[in-house]
Parts: sequence; structure tokens; C-alpha cells
Amino acid sequence: MIAVDIGNTMSKFGYFSCQSLRFRLPKPESCIRFLHSKKKTVNGTRFFDGEAHKSIKNWLLNKQDCNDWYIAVTASGCNKESLIDELKSLKPDGSFRILTNDDVPIKTNVDFPSQIGIDRLLGAFAGSKFINDLLFPVDSTNADRTHNIETIIVIDAGTAITIDLVRINTNPAIFEGGAILSGLKTLSVTLNQTVSRLPEVNVSDFKSTDLIYPAKNTESAISTGILGSQIAAINFFIQRVKSTEYINAKTDKNKNNEIEIPIVFTGGDATIISELFNKEYSNKIVSSVPNLVLVGIALIMKSTYHE
Repeated sequence: MIAVDIGNTMSKFGYFSCQSLRFRLPKPESCIRFLHSKKKTVNGTRFFDGEAHKSIKNWLLNKQDCNDWYIAVTASGCNKESLIDELKSLKPDGSFRILTNDDVPIKTNVDFPSQIGIDRLLGAFAGSKFINDLLFPVDSTNADRTHNIETIIVIDAGTAITIDLVRINTNPAIFEGGAILSGLKTLSVTLNQTVSRLPEVNVSDFKSTDLIYPAKNTESAISTGILGSQIAAINFFIQRVKSTEYINAKTDKNKNNEIEIPIVFTGGDATIISELFNKEYSNKIVSSVPNLVLVGIALIMKSTYHE
């Protein structure tokens, strides 16, 4: 099957063979991604440019079991009919299904469930499986710290950064909501466009060592401000969660009597943010899981391939 995640600025495709879907936690055997114009998603014009079309067709070559396509659309205002037509031009004999929030087997405890981006629900659902199925990729020092966990936090670091709380001691898990921040590139572009003489810092060049205080030049000051504010915000929300009703006496604590809340990072900027967060707060259980939304799609549809 092919899983597709249409975000606000990036489209991601993942290929899952029938064999890979037999695993409890399937991983895409191959992925490809493209930037796209948000304006095109609204206008219904050609979604992917000619070069992207060519690359996707080449990517599909020699892939078996790729007739079934499951698509999660987060991009606001996306013309879904035009999107399906364009995907059909890539795979004329394919079967295409756009998933809805109701397809995600997770409960919600928020004011307006229909307004939640499906990418957040898919990430929360997939993240919960890393704990519930005892497949959370922890190292040996954390191996005994993932028992009896009741709550996790899933962070998707893309155009926006979503920080979501998931209660996993229920069946199904419960999406409790969270926070939405500007992503690294979004902040860099905004500073460049709204503050005179400030350069746009290349997000792809960010490293964990870029958080230097006090910074000694403008670009370093921007990097430090953006990176520092993001990890500080993440830690702030984690501390708020620990002081709320979502944590109770049954939740495990480490040897320093600190409540354990595993944190699952995903998204395009997950590596840099998770590495820096782990460096600053090394006592946390932190994992970076690529393509968590695609994994969530595969987890939902895998039962079809077990028949």
C-alpha cells in the first residue's frame, strides 16, 4: 500500500509492502517527499510540478502491492477532488481513499473534535502503539522506565510544531489536545520578512551546537533564539502536564522522584529539536520516530492485509 500525508507545505509518500504490514509496528520500506505550494492546494491547480510527477512515477517503479492508496490531508482548503485526479494520473489503476478523523481509532477530549488536524490524531495513535505494544525504542538505560506509563507526549516538528498529550492507559487511547507553535523555518522566515535587516537563517544548517548564549553575531542570535524558545516551550508544556489531573499517583517515577512522560518526536525538524532537547534535559525519555503519520496510516489499514 501507499500512505500519503499532505501537509501545508510538504507531501510525504510511504511504501508499505504486504510483508511489512505483518509487523506489529510497520515501517515504510521507502519514502519520498516534496514541497508544494499552499496556493495550489486551494486553487485546485496542478498540485505537484512536472519534476515531482516524474520523480513519483520513478519511485513507484518495481514496487509491488502499490494499488491501494490511503491519504491524510492536513492542508487547509485543499481541493481533494483535484488531488485525487492528480494521483490517478500517477497510478491510473490505483484505488484511492482519503481518510477522515473518524478513521483513526482514538478518542478525543477536546472542544471541537472535527477541527483537529488528522495528522495530529495519526501521530498520537501511532505514538501510543510504541508504548502499548512495548516497542518504544529506548536504550538499555531506559528499558525499565517504560512500564505502567499512562501518558505520552507526541511532538510533530514541521511547518508548525504540535505538542500533543495522549493518554494511553485506556483502550482506545485518548487524544487530550495540546499546543501549536510556529516551526523553525516559519519563525526564521517571519523574522526575515517582518524585522528589517534580519537575515533568514537556513533551518537545514541548524545544529544542536547552534544554541549559544550569549550569541556573538546576528545569525547565531537568531538560531539561539529560535531553537532555545522551542525547546523551552516544549519543556514548559511538559511541566504543566505534570502538575495537572492527567498525571496520577500510579504513574512511574524515576530515582529522582520525577514523573516519567515519554516524548515521541517526529516531523522534518524532529532530529535537531529532539537532539537539542535531549541534550538540555537528559533525564527525559526521548525518542525520534521518522514518518510517524505514515506509520499511523499503515497501522489503521494493516488489518486489511491480514485477511
